[in-house]
Amino acid sequence: MTTPVRNRPLFLAAAALALFGGGFALTLSLAPVPTDAAAGPAVADRSECQARLVEVERGFGVSVAALRSVAGQDPAHRCVAYRSHVAAIETARLVYAQCLTGFARQDQVAQLELARTDWHATIRSRCSD
Repeated sequence: MTTPVRNRPLFLAAAALALFGGGFALTLSLAPVPTDAAAGPAVADRSECQARLVEVERGFGVSVAALRSVAGQDPAHRCVAYRSHVAAIETARLVYAQCLTGFARQDQVAQLELARTDWHATIRSRCSD
């Protein structure tokens, strides 16, 4: 069976891609690309959310400073800081879920969920109560 002439360039391009590029190149050519990733975070409601996002950043700064300050202290003090940091993560997750859109929202929320899981594991292993 022969390929019709009008479809031959497409057929040849697909064959060349499969032959020379292998499955990886074919996968890359078909993989969806997030359209809003390069534009930066998209904010849902600029008026209210901008202030909430700034507050989240400030809260993280305070939380990280608290973690650093208790690094050499006893476990009880560290565990209080760990739990406070988890609260900051949960607050940030909620704000990002409400205020960001598109890829930025998905990415930030996923990262915060992973961080929350990691910190819960740390608390379980290092804090007795």
